[in-house]
Amino acid sequence: MNPLLSLGTISPQQRTFTRLDLSVLRAWIQGLPLAMISERYTPITEKSLQLLVDSAITRLHANNELALASALRKGPVQPDSGIKSALYAVSALESACPALPSLEHTCAAWFIPAMSARLAMNHILIIGDLAKRINAKGFAWWRAEKRIGKKAGHILLAWLRANHKHLDMEFANYITDSNIEPPKLTLSTLVSPHISLQMVPIFKDSPLVPLERMQIIDKSLSGIRGRNRAPSNECALEAETDLQAINSWLNRYEAGSHTYRAYRKEAERMLLWAVTQQGKALSDLSVEDCTAYKAFLANLDPDRDWLWISPIARSRLSECWRPFSGPLSAPSQKQALTIVTSLFDWLCSQRYLLNNPMAAIPKLKFTSHIKVESALPLSVWKAFYAWAKEQTDPPAVTALAAIVLMRDAGLRLHEVCLLTKEHLTFDNGWEATFIGKGSKERNVPLSESFIACLEKHLLERGQSLQTLPPSSHLISPKFYVALSNEAETKRRKQGGYSTGGLARLIKQLFKRFEKAHPEFSETSLRQIHPHALRHTFGRHAVEAGVDLDVIQQVLGHSSLATTTIYTQGNKKRRKEQLKRLT
Repeated sequence: MNPLLSLGTISPQQRTFTRLDLSVLRAWIQGLPLAMISERYTPITEKSLQLLVDSAITRLHANNELALASALRKGPVQPDSGIKSALYAVSALESACPALPSLEHTCAAWFIPAMSARLAMNHILIIGDLAKRINAKGFAWWRAEKRIGKKAGHILLAWLRANHKHLDMEFANYITDSNIEPPKLTLSTLVSPHISLQMVPIFKDSPLVPLERMQIIDKSLSGIRGRNRAPSNECALEAETDLQAINSWLNRYEAGSHTYRAYRKEAERMLLWAVTQQGKALSDLSVEDCTAYKAFLANLDPDRDWLWISPIARSRLSECWRPFSGPLSAPSQKQALTIVTSLFDWLCSQRYLLNNPMAAIPKLKFTSHIKVESALPLSVWKAFYAWAKEQTDPPAVTALAAIVLMRDAGLRLHEVCLLTKEHLTFDNGWEATFIGKGSKERNVPLSESFIACLEKHLLERGQSLQTLPPSSHLISPKFYVALSNEAETKRRKQGGYSTGGLARLIKQLFKRFEKAHPEFSETSLRQIHPHALRHTFGRHAVEAGVDLDVIQQVLGHSSLATTTIYTQGNKKRRKEQLKRLT
């Protein structure tokens, strides 16, 4: 018997026996006092103990085990041979009365107390909680849970896969299909840039897969006969299907770039929704369908739409990959609709489609403002920088180099990830010239503080700024694992972090600082987003008296009015200043 799992529980329809029940019966037969049984297993009274014994005897009678029922009735006051018979009767109950799990059952009815306590630490109290957690997070669900390791996590997953048929709930295919194994990294995956992808047909109500794994076999869903298709002799594209047309649109951008990944994400979301939810090809969508998609984005619910949402990031090769990581904010909804609209516009311009159904959808309106309040106060920044310079472990050294670059030069996170040696020039100091957001060229001076942090980071990689090859990324992991397509693998071979990977490093360093200096906890450093460092640059530059036009050029703002937001201070400062009025 597995030490983590019990063999029984309490069924509403028929009295069955949990592992806890059987342990109580064994303890009673062996003569343990009621107080000790209550302390060791579960609080129990003489009346509830008698009811448990009576139920066990009744069940043995029903199974025609009359001798065992008699031995159990005599209890602990009998010869040793009788006690052995009574213990054997409990074992017979264990094998004769297997219980079926239910979503309402407590975890304590199925798992040993130590495991039930660990599950409770993670707010998993009933089987329904456990099923939802594993269902949403996949094979490695245990990684985000406290004190539940790999071994216990796999045992609990195996238990759910064995018992899911008895639970009234819709489960993901990796739970219902025992042939699906956890994704593993093979040697060929790690060293070969040509990663073979298993193509998956998609259709109405089919599993969701990323764009590069989609295969639309049904011609009514592929777009070959789409009602919004322009005549083929007028189309400038060679694409015959909607999927091919989307790939033609994406191929205009550099694979692996921030723009490419953002556009791919929204295109695959729209295509998946059209095919699997509406049962329509992308080129069949009407204005009403696009209105429904807008409502779908606005009303995503993690409990209801768990097939679409994974609360933690998954590899695009994983069977547990999901298109969304959670409900979308109003700005994210607007960005999604804007990107999809631009996709349709481009398809119309290439005469692949006749009309853009998204053009008739009212634009999403919301109040947008630069979150100046997220900028770090100068005193907090100085304390953090002084502390971080003393940290010598590689993750801290790497994170500090990125943080100082963002704070001293106002770069965005993805710009930091893509910056290479060939972007740098030396003219009485180092400068970086690169193409930023909106395809605008930016030239930013690099501070001596950043160069010092960068040299320290390069030293960890066995390099220096003078010897770094032109194509090498300034900030890069010492080791990497290639997990995506050929273009992304090529980029990672040259070095460089993904935006998610570098963001995690930055957040971890701020968490460490807050733990070492709890006096700064009011600034919510644990929740800081890397983009706040860009705002920190703008705020500190204004406070230092730097001219607004210089700040505008460094930040890459197209309008000076955008830059002036940093002159307004934060809410707390405004309130404090206005209190001086009498």
